[in-house]
Amino acid sequence: MALQTVNKDKSLNRQQKVQGYKILVYNNLIGHSHVKFLSTLADTLTDAGHDVTVFFSVIDHTDNKTALKTTKKTIFASQNEDILPIFHNKDLKLKDYWTKEMGPVTMFNMFNEFKYGLSKQCERVLTDKQLLDRIRAEKFDIAVGEPFCECAFLFFEAIQVPDISSRPSLQQLSIMFRKLSGSPQLPVMSQEQRRLTRTK
Repeated sequence: MALQTVNKDKSLNRQQKVQGYKILVYNNLIGHSHVKFLSTLADTLTDAGHDVTVFFSVIDHTDNKTALKTTKKTIFASQNEDILPIFHNKDLKLKDYWTKEMGPVTMFNMFNEFKYGLSKQCERVLTDKQLLDRIRAEKFDIAVGEPFCECAFLFFEAIQVPDISSRPSLQQLSIMFRKLSGSPQLPVMSQEQRRLTRTK
């Protein structure tokens, strides 16, 4: 199958015939809709003939459904014990989330709690040298993550993936999250493009 690829030595727009890429999908195990979105993306790439592995970072240990159907390769990073209290009685905390009006203070507190959980789990993932070495040794061609999870892209840098892609499940939510958190826009970028960006 023909795929658009980045050729570092010649043209950036050259079409190359390849059998398939080795792709890593970073999927936070929290929130069924987000998990399902990235798992469906992984299955679509698998069905297209690519060699896909899904990395699940376990933020909420009660969300144990990966939603994968055809992708068989998975790697799990266990939950940081520091965030266990956040998700204690989670269903009770969130049972009125979609049905009751919430003021800005309540929303802000929930956002901060969620962001704290993401940052602590990120710390757990990025300090696990054995895990990083193991995944780096796989030599993935491309890595895919959601833009609201900045950790995914720090992780991709740490394991030295040459090309990365950002795929938002909800565009408006991603824009809102970036504004609230100060996260940058994360486009599809090649290793060469990232190098040029750093040197400007």
